[in-house]
Amino acid sequence: MVDQDSLLSSSATGLGFSVLFQALSRVLNFIVNQFTIRLSNPLAYGFATIKLEVLQSTILFLSREAIRLALQRSPPKSKYAEGELKLPYKFKTKEGQRQVIINVSLLPLYVGFGLCLILTPIYLKSSVAVNSASLAIGIYVVSSLLRLLSEQLYQQLQWEERFARRASCEGYGVVSNCFATFIFTLFERGRSSTCLPFAIGNFVESVTCFYFLWKATGFNRVFFVPTPVNFDGKEILWDKDIITNLGGQSYQLVLKHVLTEGDKLMASWLATPTVQGLFALATNYGSIFARILLRPIEEQAHIVFAQLNTDNTTDGKKKASDVASLFIRLYLYLALFVVFGSPYSLLLLNITAGRQWSGSDAASVLSIYAYYVPVMAINGITEAYFVSTASVQEIISQTRYMLFISVAYFLSGLVFLQWFSLGPAGFIYSNMLNLGLRIIISIRYMYKRLPNFKLKDCSPGAPLFLLSLILRAVTQYTTNLWKADQLNTLLYIASAAFSASLFSICIAYYDRLFFKSIRFNTVRNDTKPKDTKKNA
Repeated sequence: MVDQDSLLSSSATGLGFSVLFQALSRVLNFIVNQFTIRLSNPLAYGFATIKLEVLQSTILFLSREAIRLALQRSPPKSKYAEGELKLPYKFKTKEGQRQVIINVSLLPLYVGFGLCLILTPIYLKSSVAVNSASLAIGIYVVSSLLRLLSEQLYQQLQWEERFARRASCEGYGVVSNCFATFIFTLFERGRSSTCLPFAIGNFVESVTCFYFLWKATGFNRVFFVPTPVNFDGKEILWDKDIITNLGGQSYQLVLKHVLTEGDKLMASWLATPTVQGLFALATNYGSIFARILLRPIEEQAHIVFAQLNTDNTTDGKKKASDVASLFIRLYLYLALFVVFGSPYSLLLLNITAGRQWSGSDAASVLSIYAYYVPVMAINGITEAYFVSTASVQEIISQTRYMLFISVAYFLSGLVFLQWFSLGPAGFIYSNMLNLGLRIIISIRYMYKRLPNFKLKDCSPGAPLFLLSLILRAVTQYTTNLWKADQLNTLLYIASAAFSASLFSICIAYYDRLFFKSIRFNTVRNDTKPKDTKKNA
C-alpha cells in the first residue's frame, strides 16, 4: 500500500507539472497560432493541419504507441533504488534494465522508417494544388523520424519518473513550433496557398524537443542500433515479455489509430479543401483544451493504472476505481458546461480568428465540436484503464469489437457526408458515435475488473443537468440579442462569465460530499506498515 501511495503521490506531482507546462506552452501556442490563422490561406491551412498531420500522426502512432504501452509495465528506476525489485521483473540491475529500455525504444525508429517509405510516395501522388506541397511532405517525414530517434531519450525520463522534466521538453518544442510557423508565415505572405511555414515549424519542434530531451537525460551518445544485455549468462537484445505484450497490442492499436484519426482520414480523402479548412479550424480550438489538460491526464492515468495493477490487490482496485470515477465525473461536468457555453463559439471566432473565418460556417462547426471534447475525454480515461491492465489475450479478444466499431464508424461517415451532406459536422457526429461505442466496451471491462466502480457514482445529478438546460436557454437568448446588435459585446462577455461562475459554484456546493468521499493517499499518507501486511 505504501508503494501505491508513493506512486499516486509522484504521479500527482508529475501530472501537476505536466498540466502546467502543457497549459503554458499550449496557451502561448494558441495565441500565436491565431495570428498565423489570420495570415494563412484556408486551403493551405487545411492541407497542413489535416493531410500533413495525418501523415505524421500515422507514422508516430503506429511506430511507437505499442512500445510506450508495453514499457509502462516495466519496473521504474525507483524500484531498483529501494532494493525492492522482485519477480516478475527479470533484470536485477539498473544498467541492464536501462539498456533494455533503450533497445526497445529503437524499434519505433525502424518501424517508422519503413512506414515513411510506404506512405511518402502515396502522399506525393495525392498532394493538392498547394505551393511547396512536396517539399512540405518531405520535411514532415524527416521531422517524424527525428521524433522517433528521440524516443530512447523520452523513455529514459519516463523510466526515471521525471515526468515534469519530460513535459517541459515537449513544451519547449511546442513553443518553438508556433513561433517558427508564425515567423515563416510572415515571410511567405506574398505567396498564396503555401504550407511550407507549417512544415518548417514542425521540424523546428522536433529539433528543439530532441535537444532538450538529450540535455535532460545527460547522455553523451545516441543509439542507432541495440546493445546486447547479459541475462542469465546469455546476451539478449530485448525482454521477451515486453515483445510478447507488444505483439498483442499492435493489431488493436492499428484499429485504434484508424478510429481516432478517422475524422481526419475521411476529411483528407472525401472532403473539399474548403471543408477541410473549416474542420481544421474547429479541431484547432477544440484540441487546445484536449492537449493542455486531457493529454497529460491520460498519459499519467496509463502509468497509474498499470502500476496499481501489478499487485492486483483490493486496495489497488479501490484506488483505480476512485481515479476513474473522479475523472469521469469531472468530464461530465465539462459536458454540462458545453451545453450552455457552445453558443459563444461565434464570439470566440470574432475575437481570435477574425472576420475571414467568422463569416463562414466555422462557428456552427466549432459549437458541435465542443460536445465532442468531453466524449473524447471520457474515452481517454476508460481506454487508459483497459490498455494498461488488460492481458494479451484480453486485448486480442477485444479486437473483434474494434473491427465492428471500425465498420460502423466509416459507414456512419458515408451516411452523414454523402446522404445528409453535413460537411464538417458529419465528421464530428461519426467520431462521437465511434468514441461512444468504445466507451461502452471499456466500461464493460471496468465493471468486470473493478468491483467498486459504478456509473451512478460518476453522474453529476439531476439538479445540475436541469441548471445547465436553464442556462442554455439564457445564453441562447443573449446570443440572439448580440447577433441582432441589441446587446453590447462587453455585456455579452460578462453574461458568459456570470453563467460559468454560477454553475461552478453550484457544482462545488451540490457535489461537495462526492469530493470528500474520494480519499487519495496522495493527500493522506498515514497508512502504517503493519496495516499493509494485514491487508496483503
